[in-house]
Amino acid sequence: MKKQLVHNIMNWRTLLGTLILISSWSVQSCKDDEPIKWVDLRYKAADSYTIAASGEETVSIQVKSTDPWIVYSNHSDWCTISPNQGEANELYDVQITYTPNTSLDDRTDTVTIKSDYWIGKEVSIIQKGIAYLTLENADDLLLEKEETTCSFNVKSNQNWSAAVTEGDEWLSIQSGENGTLDGMVTLKALENKGEQRSGIVVIYDRHGKEVANVECTQKGVVLTPTTQSLRALYNDATVTLHVESNGEWIVEKENEEDEWYSFAKTEYNGTDDIVINLQENTGSSVLKATFRISSKAQAGSEPIVKVIALKQGNKVEAERHSFVDNEWTITAGKPVFADGAVNFAYEGTNCRISREGMKPGSYKFHISASSNDAQCQLYFLYGEKEIRWMLFKGEGENARCSTSDGGVIQYPFNNKKSEYTVEMNILEGTPSGSMKLEWHLDGALLRSIPSYTGVAYGTNAQIILGVAKGTATYDWWEYTAPIEWGDE
Repeated sequence: MKKQLVHNIMNWRTLLGTLILISSWSVQSCKDDEPIKWVDLRYKAADSYTIAASGEETVSIQVKSTDPWIVYSNHSDWCTISPNQGEANELYDVQITYTPNTSLDDRTDTVTIKSDYWIGKEVSIIQKGIAYLTLENADDLLLEKEETTCSFNVKSNQNWSAAVTEGDEWLSIQSGENGTLDGMVTLKALENKGEQRSGIVVIYDRHGKEVANVECTQKGVVLTPTTQSLRALYNDATVTLHVESNGEWIVEKENEEDEWYSFAKTEYNGTDDIVINLQENTGSSVLKATFRISSKAQAGSEPIVKVIALKQGNKVEAERHSFVDNEWTITAGKPVFADGAVNFAYEGTNCRISREGMKPGSYKFHISASSNDAQCQLYFLYGEKEIRWMLFKGEGENARCSTSDGGVIQYPFNNKKSEYTVEMNILEGTPSGSMKLEWHLDGALLRSIPSYTGVAYGTNAQIILGVAKGTATYDWWEYTAPIEWGDE
């Protein structure tokens, strides 16, 4: 009897648990069937605003929603929003203002736009502090070459500091390395017996943040060439070097046995150009020499010497090639190789061939015949970057010179001809590592980019050659390797 009673109690507990579970499923099912509330909150507000410390500026936003809305600040003690709430379906102009910020530091508030459960936007508003730090009499300080001092004023309502960051071997702070409120910084410069020199003094605010740079120049000898590395081609008759100077100076060879170049004159006074006469380099390698420019010694000054490297390239012979089918890959259409030439014909699609591993240098492609509507294409591909040379014939068409990451420049040309030579030079640019690009047509330069940095110099290209319209026959191509200048 006792066991039966326990068994009945357990059955009732199981039944009760099952009923509760079914009931909860039923309630949840009803909730899942309820539609999700939809709120359309719209606003016109920027992500952030910066306003002056005075509190005179107002931030204006607009709000509209399908439900009542509110706009609230994280700092209601110094922020006022009017109106800060509104009814549904009406457009409101909301004005946000702030009390004056009397602290040195900026302060930041977050204003939230919300309707029902939906937060539409959080707007950051920065109110500037009243800290300031300015300089007087600190522009382009010019110091005499004798040991000297100079000063500039600091106008500030905070702590500040000063430090020499460039030129500290001759320039120092005599006084005013640290200051509070308005103050003065006095600099001391040692005597300069050499070249004109410059130093930098940095002013920092109370947080150690850089707020101003003061450049100090101390007079001295000026002897500044535009470059210390000159290059000339094998047949250049002269090369010129511009030199800025404030005194007398001379130029002389470091090795008098270098007879392949000479100077038009060797003595100068002030800024001038060195004209270097060159003989033609008939050898098979680059000619190299160095010469120096030196200021003449003056009382109280030490002579300044600059060494210039001069290189004259050798003549590099072009390698002419015919078009051999097994050296190229057909990439579009049906180009035909015959008798050392390749014939392209547009037949509803581009007609092209390609070749990999093309090194930097100068390339010429000779078009022996072309139709009046021919659109001849030459591409140098470097991954996603392209150098494009397109010769579009036909009424209103032009030669087009471009890179894939730059603009297209069009040039008119004689499109009534049938025969053309297109040339693309891919050489080392300045600075080193960049490319110098040149587009030529029939020996005439159309466009030049002296420093193209989209592709590193030395990268091999895939060449694509063909037509996008009409017909064209190419009967030879040439490659001229770049001059091996060697290390500077």
